[in-house]
Amino acid sequence: MKSPTLSSKRPETRVTQLPELELPATLAVSHRKSFGADGANVDPAIASAVAAQEAAVESWRAFNRLRRARDPGTPPARHLADLDGASKRLQTAVDAKIKSALTGVVHRQQGIEAEIKTRLTGNSADAAEIRASLRELPADQRAAAVATAIREGDTAVAGAVFSGRSVTTGIDAEALAKLRSLAERTLAADLVASRAALLKAEELLLAVGSDSAKMTGRAIGSPDVLRRFEAEANAHDEAQMEFIRALG
Repeated sequence: MKSPTLSSKRPETRVTQLPELELPATLAVSHRKSFGADGANVDPAIASAVAAQEAAVESWRAFNRLRRARDPGTPPARHLADLDGASKRLQTAVDAKIKSALTGVVHRQQGIEAEIKTRLTGNSADAAEIRASLRELPADQRAAAVATAIREGDTAVAGAVFSGRSVTTGIDAEALAKLRSLAERTLAADLVASRAALLKAEELLLAVGSDSAKMTGRAIGSPDVLRRFEAEANAHDEAQMEFIRALG
């Protein structure tokens, strides 16, 4: 007589509830800490961007809860239709928040660029004389002379160079571009940092909008999961009704 053995066959997973969607990082967790957005001096545009991202996170968390919260009295097909409508409303709300936050970020970026330009060009009363002096230098020494002045914080030289055309300084466009980059890092480091943070916020908002749209397209689930969910949920509901009828 054979002794009984445990079956190695695993029971089939039932899908009477839809599984939670696996969300990308942009929609799963807040990015507030990565922007230092808890401080008192955070840029309002960045604060709005973080708030929009967090709103998207909470919206998708709520949608996941809704996926798993089918009322036993609601037919599976109706539950799926409700989820489809809910996902579209969610995306509309996310799009509106992202658009508003992006508008603020872009406006602030434009302001930062204007501030950088003002700081670098400035008002130099002797700009013409400075540019004339540069032209008198040997061609291979002009850019180096300006770079030295910039590193020393000489805003008058920077203003004279960046407020004039290349031909007036005798420095070619490629060298001027390198000098401007140096001047931004040296004379406008705070504004450059703000610009970088705003770019990061812009990229986050665009990623949130894109990822949310992709998730909306997959909000209901794969066809195979939906078929199993609907069939097993219907069977579960029918068994419940039979049990109630049997009780009389």
